[in-house]
Amino acid sequence: MGADGSVSGWIDHSDNTGFVYTDVYQTIADKGGHTTAVGAYPAGATTSGLYDLAGNCYEWTSSTIIATNGAEAGLDVNAVRGGSWYATSRSCRTTYRGEGRDPSGGYATIGLRVAATAKA
Repeated sequence: MGADGSVSGWIDHSDNTGFVYTDVYQTIADKGGHTTAVGAYPAGATTSGLYDLAGNCYEWTSSTIIATNGAEAGLDVNAVRGGSWYATSRSCRTTYRGEGRDPSGGYATIGLRVAATAKA
């Protein structure tokens, strides 16, 4: 593992190699990955009472960016944040901004957070 949390051999979109292209990953993903119930890590709550902002699943955002890799390279896609159950420590942070994917796809590592303002 690199000092910045990167992992060699994790994924290489140029030749479809790395962990995410293995049968082991596919088996884990087919079972829903290793997500946990909301609030399973209460020590990780923010001062505002938000849970699970890092890890579990990437959160789809309304922010758009230009994809730099994968099938969507060069396309305008929604950013994802927070890392997922299979993320490296580099991307499993609330400040990480990763590339989303085609919204018509289904991904075992991406979800969304529903937020609302409480009525007074």
